[in-house]
Amino acid sequence: MKCLNVQLQPSRRSCDSGVHADDGTAHVDTIIAIATEQAPDAAFDVQRGEDDGLYININFYTNDIVSLWDAIGELVSSDPLWASATIACCEGDNGWDDYLLLYHFDETEQLDTLT
Repeated sequence: MKCLNVQLQPSRRSCDSGVHADDGTAHVDTIIAIATEQAPDAAFDVQRGEDDGLYININFYTNDIVSLWDAIGELVSSDPLWASATIACCEGDNGWDDYLLLYHFDETEQLDTLT
């Protein structure tokens, strides 16, 4: 079983008004709902912390990382508010020693793909 980590950083969200009205809870709920539908066998945990701003890590554990990331990645990339505030990575063949960076709010970061 591999881990897919989706990190949300609510304070990084870019929006026209400059107002960040929520703490990301609704978005976390949406991602979990999509994951539960896409990979019903997936386990997950949510961790919140503070490091130069609030962050939320959602860790999904499943044997079907590809399908799960396809569904979550589509949501992240289609939502401009969260596209500017999300990082996603998953374990590689050697756990986190060779992780794959699947999405980064910084468009200059080189991304990996799942095969």
